Amino acid sequence: MRDGQLAIAICDDGEGYPPAMIERQSEYVMGIDLSTGSTGLGLYFGERIARLHQRNGIQGRIELSNDSSLGGGNFQILLP
Repeated sequence: MRDGQLAIAICDDGEGYPPAMIERQSEYVMGIDLSTGSTGLGLYFGERIARLHQRNGIQGRIELSNDSSLGGGNFQILLP
C-alpha cells in the first residue's frame, strides 16, 4: 500500500529506464525506437488500464523510476 492505494511494483536489476523516458513518462507513445524495437504501446495501455480504476475522485496511474531495490528500473501501477 502507498498513500492509500494498492501499489504493484515490477523491479529489475538492469540498466534502468533511459533518462529521456523518465523525463517524458507522461508521453507514453514516444514513437518507435529502431534500436530496441520499442513502440511505447505497453506503457500506453498500462496507463489507460490504470486510469479506468477510480475511487473517491482518485484515478489509478503508473510510474517509472530507476530506484528499484534491485538497482535497475522500477515500474509501478497504483490503483485506488
